[in-house]
Amino acid sequence: MKKKIIFLVLIFKILICSAQIDVGVISIKSPGLFVPIDSHFVNVEVVIKNFGTIPVTTIPVIFSQNNLPPIWDTLTGYLLPEDTLHYSFSNRIFFPWGSAYFICAYTNLTNDNNIHNDTTCKIVWITLTSGNENEKNKFKVYPTPSVNLVNFQLYSDENCSFKIRIFNSIGTEIDNFYYPIKNGNNIIEYKTNHLPKGIYFYSLESLKNNYSGKFIINRQ
Repeated sequence: MKKKIIFLVLIFKILICSAQIDVGVISIKSPGLFVPIDSHFVNVEVVIKNFGTIPVTTIPVIFSQNNLPPIWDTLTGYLLPEDTLHYSFSNRIFFPWGSAYFICAYTNLTNDNNIHNDTTCKIVWITLTSGNENEKNKFKVYPTPSVNLVNFQLYSDENCSFKIRIFNSIGTEIDNFYYPIKNGNNIIEYKTNHLPKGIYFYSLESLKNNYSGKFIINRQ
């Protein structure tokens, strides 16, 4: 009987000790849902929380995108119980522009008692945009919210062609077409009466300039 009691106490102590260690990623701050970038490399920033009851350190933090091999990093500072910490990966992550990505960030701490709160995932759309502020000022989207029509207004210094791509709120491409642009002011009319209300994203791409952003459809 005495041996059985000692054995039960030992199991109880082991469970208590393991319950003290519980860390996870609660948010991916960067990249956002729709990210205009000027290169193929993006800073990745996550928020990590210590759900446990003891300070933890040397926390493996992992980032994955689609089916590519995960990227490992290590948080070396101390994270106190119930505290959160913004952590940026030591290297910028490569994203080929013009694609939707299912990204995840998670911790992999030894003896973590609750693996169900380790991971956070989301979908992002990475696209290239012009870094020239003067070019950005030449571009407008209206009205937003819209009902049945969205206008893309832009100025061009030459005759060219833009590829227009439209995406839904989870990054799925739902429309694409080419539009000829003349030297000077241009207005591209895009009819939205076939789309349900919600948030949409656009990408306008030429050889020299790229614009991206979102518009909202709101109707009764």
